[in-house]
Amino acid sequence: MVLRLYLLSLFLMSLVI
Repeated sequence: MVLRLYLLSLFLMSLVI
């Protein structure tokens, strides 16, 4: 699902920052 993928990417980016 696109929304789930989007949320997952945001979560990963927040971990990197």
